[in-house]
Amino acid sequence: MKITIPAFYCPIPSRLCPLTEQADKRSLEWIERHRAYRDEAHWNNLTRTRAGFLAGYTVPDGSGEGFQIYSDFLYWLHTFDDTFCDEQTDDRRSPVRLDFLTLQLLRILEAPRTRILTGHPWAQSLRDIRQRLDTCATPTQISRWKSEMAGYFLGITGEAGNRAAAAPVSMADYLLTVFYTGAMQPAFMLTDVACGYEVPDEVVTSPHVRALADLAGLIVECDNDITSYGKETYRSSRYGFPAPQNMVAVLLNERCRGETDALEAAASFRDGLMSLFLTLSEQHTRCSDTSSTAEVYTAGLGQWIRGYLDYARTSDRFLKPANSGDPEGPVIEWPKPWTDAPRETPAFLSVPFASWWRSQVKEGKAA
Repeated sequence: MKITIPAFYCPIPSRLCPLTEQADKRSLEWIERHRAYRDEAHWNNLTRTRAGFLAGYTVPDGSGEGFQIYSDFLYWLHTFDDTFCDEQTDDRRSPVRLDFLTLQLLRILEAPRTRILTGHPWAQSLRDIRQRLDTCATPTQISRWKSEMAGYFLGITGEAGNRAAAAPVSMADYLLTVFYTGAMQPAFMLTDVACGYEVPDEVVTSPHVRALADLAGLIVECDNDITSYGKETYRSSRYGFPAPQNMVAVLLNERCRGETDALEAAASFRDGLMSLFLTLSEQHTRCSDTSSTAEVYTAGLGQWIRGYLDYARTSDRFLKPANSGDPEGPVIEWPKPWTDAPRETPAFLSVPFASWWRSQVKEGKAA
């Protein structure tokens, strides 16, 4: 199996937090302490994931306990997603079982002293994150994060229903689903915590900034689907995990003739989103104080897009997805990481649930 990852249009400079190595090491120790992994093979894969570098590339100005919590949370998302979504072969990924588990996890976020799932590694580690947030985040920041986590939990149960139905998913339905299953909005809600400031609610909820956050989240999800397609396809075939729920797979089913065609179509679509994000970002910068928390927050959304790609280019999670010791691994190449100009956006790709994003450009609105 050979997959060539296409180049990405992302004219945003790369940056890395100087605390990254330390945060990554501590996050792995935290995962091991809570035993939040399936088995030895899963643990070995997590040690090669380097999710702390995702934290460092996406929040280069992170510091203190807030940054460590942010790194731990990104690791938690990786191991939870592996265990209960993408790589689960028993009934733990059934819609009914996942429904009830996510309800219990949501209750833990709302009231972490609730004595439920006390022996559950993923529940206990998430409880730990929630309790530590009380020491470095405001009630408003915690409330925003909990609200977005509820959307994530709803999304993954919907995805489990799609898997159980084993029916083709349309591109429009898939994009709406992955908008929530990717957990980008919960991650964004911790970026100010990781940097030691608080973005005001009126900024986060303003239409212009919300459009930027929505766009950034979907761009990163498209990039994740493109960079992880080889990993997901290989691991599904090699280890018997469920068929990938992935934008590239949807394009192959709907209209593309082969993997190369589908990967390029996905890259063209995300380039269109990227161009719109840059236009809205420039408009926002012209209309706001560059030293304001609003500008810091929106600049951080762009850093997330670039940071994810820097992380994916350096993580064995994507480039070497075979289990440790398995001689049969795929060939995943990324010969040219960047392109200087966006591709033409395919006419057949659109985001019906988010058509209002473009109105923020036409109406000239700013936060």
